[in-house]
Amino acid sequence: MAAWYKNSFLTIKDIKPHLTSIARTIKDIDGVNDVFIWGSYLKKKNKPNEIIKDLDIIASTDFFSEDFISIINDKFSPLNMDPEYLEDDGFDPRVVAFTKKILKMSQYHIDPWAISNDEKMMHWGPVINDKKEWNTVKKDAQLYANFEMNINNKMLKMANEDTKNHWAVLYDHFINKYLKGIPSGWYELEECKNICYTRILGDKYNGNS
Repeated sequence: MAAWYKNSFLTIKDIKPHLTSIARTIKDIDGVNDVFIWGSYLKKKNKPNEIIKDLDIIASTDFFSEDFISIINDKFSPLNMDPEYLEDDGFDPRVVAFTKKILKMSQYHIDPWAISNDEKMMHWGPVINDKKEWNTVKKDAQLYANFEMNINNKMLKMANEDTKNHWAVLYDHFINKYLKGIPSGWYELEECKNICYTRILGDKYNGNS
């Protein structure tokens, strides 16, 4: 792939040509049945010059939700264990392998999501299940980054890469501070009945998890 993913801010037209190859790579992972996209990409897909911060990709899997939730990225994480000992310690080696492979794709600005075989929506990283609260946090993070850099959204679109990179660091800092103390891992998104997502490979599909 080209180096399009190295930029901190991507546009719809940057991402669109690579969606199929990203989806195929994910679908090749053992346990993945299908690959979907949702979030800001779907909202802005008809606006090629619109910027999105990350790519919300959902892998529909054969894995049970409890096996996802058992994976926390702390000092005792199964991600750091020898695979031959995983089952003895109560971890599903296939879920651990899936997690490792999907996290390696972070260079493509992917925000990893997964649907378990018991139809739970999982996210890598803490989630705020109150939608209103989460939207407020994201809005506050944007305002914080804009204020710190004395910039507005229109100016940001026209800014150079150094400025955009600095803005992204400030935005992430605000979000991370809000979620401070919560380790990385798989978390269930409880309120997901109205989520619409589209299949990347094959026929389009809009569904609710």
